[in-house]
Amino acid sequence: MGNRVSVSWEYTFLDGVTSFLIEILSFKMENGISSLQILSNATYENQDSRNYELDLPKDFLGARVAVVRVTAYPNNCSSLTGPSIYSDVFPVIYTDVSFSHSLCSSWLAEQSKLTPLDVPGNCPCTLRQAEGDTAQYTQDPFCTRNPRFISNCNYRSKSASQCIMPNQMSIEKGAFVCCYDKITGELLVALEGHGGGTMERYHFRQSGPNIVPCFTYMQEEISPYLHCCEFSQNQTLCGQYLKIRQPVGCQGYQPPAAAQAAGDPHIVTLDSCQYTFNGVGEFTLVKVKDSQSTVQVRAVPVQNNQNEPQGATVFTAIAFKASNSSSTLEIRLRMPGEQELVTVYKDSELFPLISTTSQLSEMTVFANNSQNATVELTVVMVDVGLSVLVQATDEMLNIMVMAGSQLKGQLEGLLGNYNGDSTDDFTASDGTVLEPNATMREVHKFGMSWLVSGNDSLFTVDPVSEFDSSSSEVTDKPTYTPVFIDEVQDHELPSDTQRVCDGNRLCQFDYRVTENEAIALATLKFNKRFEERRQDVSEVVRCPYLGADAITNGNRNLTGLQAGNVVIVECNDGYSMNGSDKLTCNENGEWNSMPPTCIRVENTTTSVTTDETT
Repeated sequence: MGNRVSVSWEYTFLDGVTSFLIEILSFKMENGISSLQILSNATYENQDSRNYELDLPKDFLGARVAVVRVTAYPNNCSSLTGPSIYSDVFPVIYTDVSFSHSLCSSWLAEQSKLTPLDVPGNCPCTLRQAEGDTAQYTQDPFCTRNPRFISNCNYRSKSASQCIMPNQMSIEKGAFVCCYDKITGELLVALEGHGGGTMERYHFRQSGPNIVPCFTYMQEEISPYLHCCEFSQNQTLCGQYLKIRQPVGCQGYQPPAAAQAAGDPHIVTLDSCQYTFNGVGEFTLVKVKDSQSTVQVRAVPVQNNQNEPQGATVFTAIAFKASNSSSTLEIRLRMPGEQELVTVYKDSELFPLISTTSQLSEMTVFANNSQNATVELTVVMVDVGLSVLVQATDEMLNIMVMAGSQLKGQLEGLLGNYNGDSTDDFTASDGTVLEPNATMREVHKFGMSWLVSGNDSLFTVDPVSEFDSSSSEVTDKPTYTPVFIDEVQDHELPSDTQRVCDGNRLCQFDYRVTENEAIALATLKFNKRFEERRQDVSEVVRCPYLGADAITNGNRNLTGLQAGNVVIVECNDGYSMNGSDKLTCNENGEWNSMPPTCIRVENTTTSVTTDETT
């Protein structure tokens, strides 16, 4: 902060008010009690402007973070004040770097008394991995490619295009942040320059004793980094900071698995087994074994223009429950006569999504960028390690599931076991395993084994009419027999199938059995998107970071950590090299040799004695 700061806001806020009280408030946490303390204030009367300047003292009494509050001020004798608006919380910046020195030093002293953070976390190696791994990571609100505030990425690296954080948080183990280069998309390394990913003690959403969401994170994570590594202009302080907030890498990162249930519906399990299932009713899509963490789907027959059931089904609703104590979330495709494409319910009550991010008990709902013909929501079951993308079209719900690697061997349902073996994905609810080369008629029986009974159904809104799975006779409905994809012959396809589907077999099948071009095209587009996501999160090879401190009495030039990148080493004057001066990153993620050592060259003097006879 300088001596004078500017405060402005939009006219739509406090509309019609002409007198204001503007306050600068500092966040404090003392003896477990949080408060906002007034640092400076000013009153402006009979003003129509929404832009003001305040003169401020240089010394803000050690304040690390602050907010601005603007309050409507009475124009009469009343002592009551009107409504207030607040800025985002922000770090306090001092013009005198000695204040940054002092704040950083005091923070370092505080941290030395705390238990060190657990083993550093592992970040996705690339931005594409980071954006695709919604099961394990979420966007850092302070540095995103879709910013909502003007300080975007100012608190991170100037080289970063986006940063992410783990979904799961732990007071004992801490959290971490990962940032990615805006040019290469590679993970930034903190030791190569300011702003790379580091361990953190707090998460911005974290709450608890002595912890206020966002405020504590800003005060204990953002502000210390800025004062130690940016504002202090002191490399020694920054080095001490990085010993406490250790840099993170990506060598131990394990990508998530991707699955889809889309179109007619066509399913790709978490272990990449592909099949088509046209059951009717409510089914377990994926469930954590021996727990209440589950995702269920509702499937109904496709109808033609005469409202007659066709030989295929689509998903029209999906329901989530993260644990026995969590809320139940339902997303339902609109019914005839309804205006909104999807309706969301929380514990059977209407749940309007009034912002792009909505928090529920143990779940987060993100409203993605939607187009005219579709709506997209991503539901993250935070502590479970699952995220589910739900795309709604006029005809159906398309679903993409991401499962964190920690869930391997713990899942069951239509999306398989997720144990790395696709040959046992057709494991029925009773444990019976179907051969992987089974016909689709046989696979249909496997799918029907995951039919949800009425008592276990998460759905509380709108039954499936005559095909309601709460009825015990749903499996005996003689009026509905699906078409099986492996029994469809090419000559049965509509004449314009190639124009519509461009050779995609899933699209061809949907066009044949639904006679609906919109469904076929939606299947085609979503399947391509799914394949792109699988490619985005696929494993990549990176060599371990080789820091400058790995070369004693010398220096090194690092071109990168990808296969083929090299490290060139030079020894200081007076030192000779023992080993190769060039290391290459191999395809297996290891350097081709150990770093060389620089050995001091001892000065030797040779004396020569000559006898001269005169």
